[in-house]
This record gives sequence, C-alpha cells and structure tokens, in this order.
Amino acid sequence: MAEELDDMPPRAPRQEEKSSVKWLVAAVVVVVIAIASNRSDPRKTFGGNIVANTECTATLFPTSSQDAAHALAYANAVGSHTTVRSGRIGLDNEHFLNQNMMIDLRGLRDVRVGKESFLAMSGATAQEVANKLHKEDKLISFDGNLQRCVVSTVLSDRPGQAPRTLARPSKHVKSVTLALPDGRLQKEKVSSSEDIKRALTNVVGKNRPIITDLEFSHIPVSQTWASRFSFPYSTEFHTEAVEALLRHHTTDTFNDLDVTLRVASSGGFSQMPLLIVTMIGKGEHKEDEREKLLVAVLPSFHLDFNKSRPFFEHVHGNSAVMKFLGEDLPGSSGSNEHDGNCKEYEGTVDKTKPKVFVDSFCRFVAEALEKGDVTADLQLLEDDEILVDVFTFLPQGEELVDKPMLDLGLNPVTEKDNVVSTVSDEREAERTEFYEEIRRAYLQPDHDLKKAGFKGHISLPTDRMYNKGAKPYAASSYDPKFSTPFMVLYPKDSSDVIKAINYAKSIGKYVVGRSGGHQYSGKSTGGEDTIVLVMSWDKGMPWNRSECDFVKDPILHKFSKDDVHVRLGVGLSLDKISKFLVDNGCSIPHGECPKVCIGGHAQSGGFGHMIRSFGLTLDYVRSFKAILADVMPGETELKEYEVVAPDTDLPVTGGLPRELNDQVFGGVLGGGPGSFAIVTEYEFKVILDENHKNCWGASKPMLYEENVFNQALVEMQKMTEDPKPGVDYFLSVISDGGFLKKSGFMLLEMLYGDTKEANTPTSGAAYFKPILGRIKKKMSLLPWLGANLASAVYRKYYEGKMDLSKTAHYGVRDLAKTDYREFNMPYKKRVNGFYEAMSDDFVKNFTKLVTEVVRDKELKLVVQMLVGGGKLKENAKEPNNNGNKLPHRGISWGVVFDVFYPEGNTEQLRNAEEKQAKMTKILKETMKDQDNVRVFWGSYGGADETNMTKEKVIRQYYGNENLYKEFQALKKKVDSTDVFHTDFTVQLP
Repeated sequence: MAEELDDMPPRAPRQEEKSSVKWLVAAVVVVVIAIASNRSDPRKTFGGNIVANTECTATLFPTSSQDAAHALAYANAVGSHTTVRSGRIGLDNEHFLNQNMMIDLRGLRDVRVGKESFLAMSGATAQEVANKLHKEDKLISFDGNLQRCVVSTVLSDRPGQAPRTLARPSKHVKSVTLALPDGRLQKEKVSSSEDIKRALTNVVGKNRPIITDLEFSHIPVSQTWASRFSFPYSTEFHTEAVEALLRHHTTDTFNDLDVTLRVASSGGFSQMPLLIVTMIGKGEHKEDEREKLLVAVLPSFHLDFNKSRPFFEHVHGNSAVMKFLGEDLPGSSGSNEHDGNCKEYEGTVDKTKPKVFVDSFCRFVAEALEKGDVTADLQLLEDDEILVDVFTFLPQGEELVDKPMLDLGLNPVTEKDNVVSTVSDEREAERTEFYEEIRRAYLQPDHDLKKAGFKGHISLPTDRMYNKGAKPYAASSYDPKFSTPFMVLYPKDSSDVIKAINYAKSIGKYVVGRSGGHQYSGKSTGGEDTIVLVMSWDKGMPWNRSECDFVKDPILHKFSKDDVHVRLGVGLSLDKISKFLVDNGCSIPHGECPKVCIGGHAQSGGFGHMIRSFGLTLDYVRSFKAILADVMPGETELKEYEVVAPDTDLPVTGGLPRELNDQVFGGVLGGGPGSFAIVTEYEFKVILDENHKNCWGASKPMLYEENVFNQALVEMQKMTEDPKPGVDYFLSVISDGGFLKKSGFMLLEMLYGDTKEANTPTSGAAYFKPILGRIKKKMSLLPWLGANLASAVYRKYYEGKMDLSKTAHYGVRDLAKTDYREFNMPYKKRVNGFYEAMSDDFVKNFTKLVTEVVRDKELKLVVQMLVGGGKLKENAKEPNNNGNKLPHRGISWGVVFDVFYPEGNTEQLRNAEEKQAKMTKILKETMKDQDNVRVFWGSYGGADETNMTKEKVIRQYYGNENLYKEFQALKKKVDSTDVFHTDFTVQLP
C-alpha cells in the first residue's frame, strides 16, 4: 500500500501545463527552505508523501500518527493556513486558495481491537470499523453514512442506528490522540463529543490540533438482536405505520428498543419503493414477540405474516448485529446516487400536532416519489423524541412545493457541523470565502456539461457515486491518493462520451475509459488531472439499465448457418455475456472473472480457458464502434466510427480511410488498452456448439497436497514441451480450504474443443483421462473427501462430453460472496509469461513455495496457470488472424501468483513481499525468460514497472521497440494531444 507507492511521482504534466509546473517547483522550493529554517525540521522525519498542485501550496499524506504531527508542524513552520481531510467523502485537494495546505489523513486507517477497548485511526471509515468489530464479536453503532470517517461520525454526534440500545458513538469514546502544531502527540481523556471539541480548541494559534486516533470502550452488551422487515410501499401502509409509531412510542411496546421506519425509493426489488422497519434490542427475543412488535407498527400486517417471510431478516448476537449494522440499506447515503436537485428536511416531530404531521408528512413523501426519489426516515430517539430525516432527489427541472419545517409538524433541529477543520476563529471570514471558492469550482463543471447536453451522471468528489467510479479493483492494495480523479462521469450514450472528451480537452484534463475497472495496476482511475468515464451501469444510477447504451442486452445476428455474430456493449460483464451465449448455444473465448467487462477485456487480449483450442477474445472481433480524441481530416467535430476487421470483406462505412481503419483496429485490439479511443460496442463472430459436437471438458476440484500439485505441474510441464493443438489445461490453487482453514483447494480444468485440426488428439477422454489418473494416484484419502467439499464451493464440477458454450460458462467464477474477488483483502500480484518450456527446477522450487504460502496462517494465495500458444498464436503468420496486434500471445505458458495479506497489517505486508521476492528469485534461477515477459491484462509492480517511458517496461510488454514505435505513430495520428493517458498507455513519440 503506502509503503509501496509513496515514492510514486505525480502524473507527468501535459505540454501546455509546463509553465504552471515551474510555479509548482518554485513553491515547493520555498516550502522546503522554510522548513529547513525550523529548528525541529519536521520534514526530515515526515515519512509520508507531499504533492504540490496549482491551487494549493501542498497536500501532505501522513502514514502514521506521528507523521500527522510532523505534517502540522510543517504547515505551522511555513505559516500556512491548513485544512484537514480525514474521510472518503468530502472535499478533494484541487480547489484551494493559494497559501493553503491540505493534510490528507486517508492513509491512517488502522483499527486495532483489544480486550477492553478498540483504537480507530482518523482515516478509518465507519464501514471499516464495522467490518473489524464484526470479526472480533464486538459492537458499536454508527450513523447510516458508512463511508464517513470515524472522526466526523463522532463529532457530528448523530443518533446512529441504535441510540436507545447501544447509545451514540461519542458516549463510548475514552480518549483521543491529538497531533499538536508543535509536532508532538498528546492523549486526552474524553467522555463526549463536546469534550473532543474543547480539546481541539484549547490550543491557540493559526492551526488547531488534528485528531489522529480515537479509543472506544466496548459496548457492555452480552446479547443483541436486530430484525428488519421490508415491504412494497403504499401510501396507506406508510400512513398506518407512521400513525402507529406515534401512538406507541411512549408506551412499553418499544421500551428499550430502537425502531426506524424508512421509505426508500431505490435499491433492490427492481427499483420498487420499499417500506422498511428496523428494530434493534437487547437479550433474548422470540419470533412471536417480534411479530407482535411488527403488528404494533403495522396493525394489518399480521394477516399476511407467513406469506411475507421472504421480506424478513433477523440476526442475533453481537457479531451478527455488527455485520447487520455495517450493511448498506436501500436508500442509505452510501448506496444510492442521484443526478438532480437534492434537498434535506430534518427535525423532530411536534407531538402536539400529530395529525398535522401524519397528513403532511405522508403526502409529502408520496409527492416526492411521484416526481423523483426519496429516502424518508422516522427514528425513535433516547428521550422518546422522534427524529425525521428526509432526502428528496428530483430530476433536473422538477420542483416540490418547498414547505417550511413547521408545515410538516416538525420542531426544527440545529444542524451539527461534521466537517473536521483546523481553521482558527479569527480566520472565519477567509474560511467562508475559502469554501465558497470550492463550491463555485465544483458547480462549474456540472453547469458546463449539462449546458452542453450531457445526459448522464456527473459525479464530483463530494458526490456519493464518486468512489464507485474512482476506486480501482482491489482498492485496498493501492494508496487512495492515486484514485482521486477530477470527476467521474457516467455517460448514457456515445453523444455523452463525445461531450465528455470535448469538455476534458477544454479544461486540460486526461480521459480514462473504464468498463469494469479491473485494470490490475489501478490504471482505470487517475489523479486530479484525470476525468474517468465509467462505461457501465450501476444499480445506484437514477435511470434504468435499458437507458444506458453500453449495457443493453446482447443482440444476435445470424447471417448464415455458420456465420452468427453478437453485438455487445462495452459495459456488459462476463457473467452476463456467458449466460446469454450459453442460452443461445454459442460462445467466444473469454476469462473467468465474473464482473470484468468486455470493454477492457477485449482490448487487453481476453486470456482464458480456451486459448489453445480457440484463441483469445479479441480474435473474434469483427468490428467495433469507437470515438477518437482528434477530429479526423474532412470532419468538423468528433464522431463515433465503425472500425471493421482488416480481414473482412465488408466495406469501411464509418468514415475512416481503409489504412487508418486497419491501424486503429490493430491498435485498439492489442496496442495498449485505453491508448487510442473510447470503445462503445463490439461485434463478435461466435463459435457454434453444433460445429463442435465432440467437445469434452473436466473441472476437478480437490484439496491441496504438495505431491498432488507437483504431479499436476509435471503434467503441465509435459504439455509445454510437446503442445498438442485443440486441447487446453488450466491449473489453479486457492489457499482457503473452507472448513479446513490450514489447507487449500486445487482446481484442474481441461478442454478438448473438437477443433478438427491436424495432429489433434482423437478425443478428450483419450487424452486427459491418463493425465487425471496419474494425478489421482498421488492423492490420499483426505483430498478425495476434499473433492466433495470443493464441489460445494466450485459448483460447476464436471467431467465428460459437454457443449462448448457450457464449458466456457462454467469457467466464470461465482465470487459474489467476496465482492467478486477471491479474497476481499489487499494483495501483492504478479503475472508472467514464458516462451520456453517449463523447467524441472521451476517445478520443484515453485511447488515448495506454493506449499509454504498455502500453509501460512495469515496469508492467502491464488495461483492460476495455463498452457498458452495454440490457435492464432502468431499474429503475423496466421492467415485467419483478424488484424489485432496483441504482443506476447504466443507464450508457451503463463502463471498468476497473487499473495493476499490482512489489511493494515504491516508485518504481513512484508511477509507477502518476501513471498513475491522468493518467486522472483525462482524465476531468475530456473527460467531464461525470468520475469521479462508481461501481459497487459496482468500488469503489476510499482510506478517504475508500469511506466511506458521506461525502455525495460516497453520490452516487457511489447517484446521490441519497433512494434511500440508503430503504436506511437498511430497515437500521434488519432490522439495528438495525449487525451487518453495514463503512464501505462502508449506515450506520444
């Protein structure tokens, strides 16, 4: 994480920004000189990273509590007015007045749980704390905004989800650790949010202290329970529930219980508006008692109780309730995003006017639902008050009658300031101007794009949808400061993409296209110089999936009996694509990760289980639609082009000259993902099951044993020495054995594609059964039992003749329970390819390393190995190549070696790095290619290992500089100002 990436330089500036760079250099020099004049010289001990930009003197990223203290001393030494950011939600660092400094605490995320208390660092979110406490069977209640940092959550002192049962979070804070302006750390005992605020204001000066750590006592509750009931919303149901809540809230019915009544108009149940009743209590609670409570809220509900059980959730015990509280509800602040007008109404119910409140409130919610979206909560508080909190989200141009609070029968509630800031009182006027400047800066992009006709969603750093598009795959593996784009855009169609590119060019920003976001080096996002275009759809979007062109249902075109094509939007994921294809008796080669989207997958190759038999995903592209960065000769504006495969007889109808069409086709498909265009749609020629009726496949799980894995590796070695056409062999290891935690699983996957090529084995069974027999001879009784356990994890377990499309579909993993990753943990990754056969020494030493990691109690391991080459392996020599120019597709074999470690555990981070160092040593000592052959879909390493300005990196990914220079020439033709840019894309010559 930070240890790996802190030395990463800021993104290379564009040509037109060089004058501002001179200013930045001068600013940083002045800052460093000023620091040097300070007698304590905090910069010498500051271990974090400092980034300067055009709007702010500097942004500091501390990596420890002491770092934060040194950062504040650093700011004090140079007389800088300082603002702190500690959470994932809030203001970013690109719009600050000159002479201001930002201290960004998002790297301080550790949560440590002890016997009597737990410690949370200031950058940890409520979600991260909830996850950690759940694992330790501990409990605390936060408010519904799980992405807010724990400091802001405590200072805001909002009631949370269980103020009556568990009390507010501030009631459990024992102490805070403060970073003082003189560079010291100081621990203060506290017992309330007011105590914390007093501690922050006791120091007089330009900058106030910074909270770096909070110590919480464990909630002394031996047993808790939580129940949630969800129903389709109706005005009558809602009115009845509100009346009942007001009627019973002071009676014994809800004594010592937390009850929340929510109306949420989006999320789950096909976007149907929901009425959700949540109850939390202490002690034992039987099912019939829960039913009585529910009937108290909804008197008519008991008539249909049995029929409605699918809408009911109940958990019991501290750990289960902690997980329950850590889940996003439909309509919660972290799970739904809306483009349009947002307004909040908050207050407590005026109990002297119950009828006025019920009538006005329920009509108000119904009107909001008719015009847009709404989240409306009624919550019982500690003092028998009822809190009302309503968010309305209306489309542009829609308005509600703006009723004063008292018209809804509410007592107004004073808003609490939940922004953590070190700005001193005497600078209040400047503070107001400061935030007004930020507000104007953030509103301007929204206004300009909407005025230009952009129909999609604009997500700024203060927007709840921002993190979904800004965070890369495996976000915990990367420092968050490298996933802070200027904005994230969710276009609806190609015209939106064109408007976004034009807008980015007008303000001098790069553009990164993102379909699934699975670029393994985090290159599907960027910094403040980047706009991210998310070419997929999310369930939090304020429009239906059918309204987004990039995720519309696939369309099959049958031109003749053997010539069938499928059109796919770039935002479609592999699990949806493979399901559609298997339902239609056809397939294309693809990978195994379910939520990888076809947009980036095809551009980086599309390696998978059919590589030898049928090739890669990009081999089957017949055409694609794309938008280039430059206006082409003869045109007056950007447009979407249809780019056809060079080997097709179809005429080029999209407007590009034939030569340029062929160059763009080869560049987009293999030249460097995201380097040349934003692709919006592909057309593939599919492989028909009926043409491969003797297809044979096997998927064989078993418990990991060193001897068994070694034999499976020996069988793979033989294939690399004498590869047969038309057969595929895939070997995986995952080091979590389910019930047997100290073990792991192996998975063997084999395919005979019935390709009818010369020298192909006579049948799949004849070729693979002897291989399986030799592997099984190495197995003990336990792995045979493990094979049955494994089949419960890998349900797609088979052996024998099978439709080709089913073998492809079954190769897509089912990883929904782990957020579509093998383990929801940070990792150290590597992917290597080799042109030579596997060596004996590699087999011996790699077997020992895999066993070592599998048996490690703290680390997790994923190994994936394939035999490469086969169909279409040499682009330049195969007459049936479609014109893609992917480097390194002819490798003999390849290996993925991913080591996962517990988040925030620096000792285990070093452990994972040591395991990768051992892997590097094995490759250098046993393989001539060492680690010099890398592939686009599996990039890895630090900044220097993915920077295409480095000759070594070019050689690793392209094989030779001449091919790379060919792509550079194309880049100059279609993206002359380097709009589509990361350090991993093709760079301008």
